[in-house]
Amino acid sequence: MPDKCPFCGETATNSLVQQATLHGYDCTSCGYYQIDRLTVSLLEHYPEERKAVSHWLWNDRQVTPFRQPPIRFDEIETVQAVAARCPSTASAKASALLAFLVRQSHGRLGTTVAFSPQELQHAAYANSYEEAAAILEWLTQKGFTGKLLSCAPKEFATKVTMEGFEAIERHALGPRKIVFISSTCDDLIDIRAELAEHLETKGYLAKLSEDGERFAVDPKNDTIATCLRNLESADVVVNLIDRRYGWQMPDGESQGLSATHIEVRHAWSIGKPVLFFMRERAWHDRAALLRDANSGSGWVEPIDQAARLKWLGFVDEIANSPKHVDRSNWITLFRSSVDLKKLATKRLSDLYR
Repeated sequence: MPDKCPFCGETATNSLVQQATLHGYDCTSCGYYQIDRLTVSLLEHYPEERKAVSHWLWNDRQVTPFRQPPIRFDEIETVQAVAARCPSTASAKASALLAFLVRQSHGRLGTTVAFSPQELQHAAYANSYEEAAAILEWLTQKGFTGKLLSCAPKEFATKVTMEGFEAIERHALGPRKIVFISSTCDDLIDIRAELAEHLETKGYLAKLSEDGERFAVDPKNDTIATCLRNLESADVVVNLIDRRYGWQMPDGESQGLSATHIEVRHAWSIGKPVLFFMRERAWHDRAALLRDANSGSGWVEPIDQAARLKWLGFVDEIANSPKHVDRSNWITLFRSSVDLKKLATKRLSDLYR
């Protein structure tokens, strides 16, 4: 078994076989994760993704040092999905570096943050130390950080200015988090568009299946697979529940499930945070349906009883889901798109505070 980290090439402190085909790595540079043998063998063909994921793992460890369960790479597509989430533009890399410095400052103005060249490169998602140094120099020129200081043994240090703290608060250096909006489409087309536009003004990047510019489409994948790949590249899923269950898969392992239901289950399976929002009128109908599942409904699927029961099962699956570190069963109620925009902003702010 190799004792080198497949992502950064550094020697792993603990390399162990947890199963016959599953490796667990605790890399001194990247962090702890699991990866299978086939994915390791394929990584040599994806040098850019390897470097991006190495940076991502290191940054994830700074935020979640004791993540359980660990990140698992069981196919090359999972590696690609994580790499797609990583900052790639200059502004996004500058934002990531500044966010790291703010975190290390613990929210206290005037705190000196020390770091090594390797830590600087990871925090900036940079391809080289020279690129990372150039990004830090730009932050200094813009007044977001103070003058670079020598600081043994970390070698370098700086301070985040008031302008730097405010830039992170306003997402001023570009979108930091990608929000995948999951819901039935035809009946909520206006609400989806309004919410996406609102989130963009707050510094998020919103992904909608009907947005051809933002939604990545692979001609080799079907509709559901395309949605799931876009979901994987997002940081968080915002799920909207109203009166319809949605179009159901006619065959396959997900036969009978709606696209929205499949998206929620998939997000849960990969540890993606999901924020649930339900229209109040639908929630009130749920109360009546819980008393008598075969009763009629004035709002939720008023014509199709079979779809109504599917809808009820979907909501119950969410409401009865056990709470743990990667999942919440909290459902926020909204009356209109005006309420929804305010509530979604609050929930996202709470999540990334």
